Amino acid sequence: MKKSFSSISGILGPFIFIYSLFLSCNGLEAQTTIYSENFNGASHSFSLNTPDVSSAATGYNPWLVNNSYTGGSGSLMCLGFPFAFNVGNTTAQPAGITGSPNSNYMHISSQEAINNGITCASYQSSDGLCFLDENYFSAMTNNMSTTGFNNVSFNFWWMCGGAAGTTYGEVYYSTDGGTTWILTTSPSQYLNSPTWQQASLTDAAFDNQASIKFGFRFVNITATTGADPGFCIDDIVLESPVNCNTDSTFAATACDSYISPSGKLWTTSNTYMDTIPNAAACDSIMTISLTISESTDSSYAVSTCDSYTSPSGKLWTASNTYRDTIPNAATCDSIITISLTVNAPDTSVTVGGFVLLSNQTGGTYQWLDCNNSNSVVAGATSQQFNVAANGSYAVAITSNGCTDTSACYNIIGLGMESFDFESALNLYPNPGNKVVYLDLQEVCSDIFILITNINGQVVHQKSYRYSNKIIINIEEFAEGIYFVNLHSEKKSAIMKLVKQ
Repeated sequence: MKKSFSSISGILGPFIFIYSLFLSCNGLEAQTTIYSENFNGASHSFSLNTPDVSSAATGYNPWLVNNSYTGGSGSLMCLGFPFAFNVGNTTAQPAGITGSPNSNYMHISSQEAINNGITCASYQSSDGLCFLDENYFSAMTNNMSTTGFNNVSFNFWWMCGGAAGTTYGEVYYSTDGGTTWILTTSPSQYLNSPTWQQASLTDAAFDNQASIKFGFRFVNITATTGADPGFCIDDIVLESPVNCNTDSTFAATACDSYISPSGKLWTTSNTYMDTIPNAAACDSIMTISLTISESTDSSYAVSTCDSYTSPSGKLWTASNTYRDTIPNAATCDSIITISLTVNAPDTSVTVGGFVLLSNQTGGTYQWLDCNNSNSVVAGATSQQFNVAANGSYAVAITSNGCTDTSACYNIIGLGMESFDFESALNLYPNPGNKVVYLDLQEVCSDIFILITNINGQVVHQKSYRYSNKIIINIEEFAEGIYFVNLHSEKKSAIMKLVKQ
């Protein structure tokens, strides 16, 4: 009973996936390497012993990756009896293989030989009794892309002893990630070769595939004859020939100018020729139909009452000259200069005692009652409004075609008994700059002091339960005119204060 065997690896080979180019000697064409694997690096790009194509993941003859070439002898058990076997040395590699003569390679090895410390290329033939029929598959781990490549070839070195129709190697490819595997047929079986040979497979099905991968299967069917080595693989290359010089024609559209692929500057529409190195370091000759479109400039003036949204969507709120850019009809820059005038009325109001004065000059005015839903105060259409009743008032101003309304201002104290400003009250020193005194001449109760600037803004306020003399610190006040509003339980008064 004949027994045959192979090896296991501790060193795994490199995986290379890059579109690199190797020029032929005459410089007229090159080969694009899409994928290569020589198993000589720290890792490799194959998944060993997969269950694809009805194959066993474990069994008598696993795939290994190593650099074992030395045979030996051992024994195995069958039907309870020991049988001796010999495994010959695996043939060394020719100079054409990377790392020859004894570099890493992927191969079949008998598990019985491995158990006896022999890990070169061999196989355990099926005898239908102790060792049954099995298949063993090894596939590329990742999918490759051949998109844009024609006449793609799958090249590799191989060995396989075997026997016709019973023990041989096969090559498969898949274009759907390994769901479906297709057997290559030229040839369909690899056998009768105890020395290394190089194979090169081409098929239109390899071309322009977004996802393609290849796999190898060792077939072991019951046989009475057969010879080592098992199926061996090395130096796998997936490549495509390319013409050295390339030609292309395309249309280009640009705004104002165009920089060609080689760096030339073109500013007018025309048909141009340009040349750059292609991926094979040969001439890529391009015919470019160029259309140059022009950017445009424009200017205009805009008046608005509050804000303006530019053509590109910017928001502007102040008068100024602005620049904005949008695409024109040719999709180039339309550069717009906009002179913007914002005509918002001045809505500030000066409060002086019971008088409200709009700070906007040269407009029309309408004073409003804020406590009565901003209803119109009849007859109050002047810039100055003499308040006749306590309340809250605002003014609607129209100027340069724009209308806006001020804030509401509170007026209180009308109708109350007022002091005689000259005899009953004494505010001193006035003008002052640090501290002023307000002499009430008598004790008053529930006193409230409110000081406003000429814009009606409150700068100081304070309440007192009882007092006849009040001290007010004005050191932090800005220089100018202020109004001191005094309200007590029964009396009120307004006095002008000057801060120096």
